[in-house]
Amino acid sequence: MTILTRLLRALALVILLGPVAVILIAVAESLVNQGPASFAPAIPTARTMTLLLRSCALAAVVALSCMIAGTLAATVLTKRTRWCSSLRLLFPVLLVVPPYLQAVVWTTCLMSLNTWLDSHGLRFLRLDGWFGAWAAEFMALLPLATGLALLSLRSIDPALVDAAAMSRAPSAVLHTVVVPLAAPYLAAGAGILFLFSLLDYSVPSLFAVNVYALEIFSRYSADGRAVTAALVSIPVLVVAGLVIRGVLSPLRHAATTPAGRAVLEGRWPRWLAVARWLALVLLAAQAIVPLVWLSLSGGSANAVIRAGASARREIVVTCQIAVGCAFLAVVLGPVVAQRLAAKGRATALWWIAVCVAFAAPGPLVGVGLARLSTWFPALREGLWMPVWANTTRFLPIAAFIVYAHLRRVDPLLLDTARLTQRGWLHGLLRVRLPLALPALLVAGAVCMVLSMGELGATIIVTPPGSTTLMMRVYNLLHYGESTEVAALCVVLMLLAFGAAAFAMAAVRMAARRARLGSIQDEA
Repeated sequence: MTILTRLLRALALVILLGPVAVILIAVAESLVNQGPASFAPAIPTARTMTLLLRSCALAAVVALSCMIAGTLAATVLTKRTRWCSSLRLLFPVLLVVPPYLQAVVWTTCLMSLNTWLDSHGLRFLRLDGWFGAWAAEFMALLPLATGLALLSLRSIDPALVDAAAMSRAPSAVLHTVVVPLAAPYLAAGAGILFLFSLLDYSVPSLFAVNVYALEIFSRYSADGRAVTAALVSIPVLVVAGLVIRGVLSPLRHAATTPAGRAVLEGRWPRWLAVARWLALVLLAAQAIVPLVWLSLSGGSANAVIRAGASARREIVVTCQIAVGCAFLAVVLGPVVAQRLAAKGRATALWWIAVCVAFAAPGPLVGVGLARLSTWFPALREGLWMPVWANTTRFLPIAAFIVYAHLRRVDPLLLDTARLTQRGWLHGLLRVRLPLALPALLVAGAVCMVLSMGELGATIIVTPPGSTTLMMRVYNLLHYGESTEVAALCVVLMLLAFGAAAFAMAAVRMAARRARLGSIQDEA
């Protein structure tokens, strides 16, 4: 067992740090061959420093506004109703639609609305510039923010909320009990949203807004040198590392409780009730408008079927990469999470490794693996490289999910299992695996869905002759094939919906079996 664990840990480190290590080796070679002058792209100029500060400001505003709106919507979605469960099921579906395409959807809809209003002598707010970039990213990241807020609220002991609700109004319970207890998790969610916004250039470029992430892509496109891309990325990596360190460190000391769901019931102040339902309306609009627009633009059901049939090879490649990424995330996620939850000096190094992999931009991961494939040509065969790239990007997310689960497991259960098990396999199958199964299913589904929509690294390392569905959508966008793009996005959403529905059904089945098992034990 010890040898297997060590091998899995070594594999996880190679996957997490391999692409970045290759880039660092290339930078070191350039520094040795050309001297300190080769390090010049890493030093920000007045223009790039201004660009970096503006990008950080945009990302901070997007993260803060998304987290506030997502938390307000989450206070409504914690209710145990069917429509709340149905809306929560749409989150993975929306994650697979690229933010760029979501921005195009909203821009097109508002342009049509403005045209209709102008014909009636009315005017409406137009999306352009920095405001347009913020609004588009806000709507694109709102489902993710709401999902993170829901996970944060689940970290609170429902008994504490119920006890406070007996003597205080829901609004008082929210800002005196719920928010302080969930603050470390909400801050971590805001940090994740900050990184998503900081490392994305597709949405700002739609509104003619220049951000630092676009500077990295343009510099690499200009000379095709991995060293230049790596050096230009250093300032944004430093910022991302500081943010991750700042928001994830408190998680190690955050309060943890057994699984539960805190529900806030009662009368709310009018302004707060309006804000909660407005956030929910925005979330519902983000769930409905892209789906309706893509369905209408994609044509009839036969058109969607024809588009799916014409892209069957891309669908197969996409599913192979997504399943491979999910499998590695499920296998390696618990190994990494155990090291993150352990005590000792090595734990800090594991946190650094996970944070570096999580903060690395997708194109930088792809460039590192592309350079690695020149050293080991056998890696170019098959889909090993895109699976590696996707696992590097999304294994940290799986590790965070399993880490949050480990902090909520009663240590007495694990100690009892160690004392009574007939062997490590017996304890794994009877205790540890059933306890971790819901978290593993969620981690696998999240990584699978995110892998379906990944483009930054996949487009660089996918071998010739193989194309993912997202790559085909990206290529068609440049040719203005809006109908086929919409149909293919509907296919993508159907795949994501299937993965989400399967994971949710499996989680509910596992929870039901756990409840039945506890009832039988009590009997």
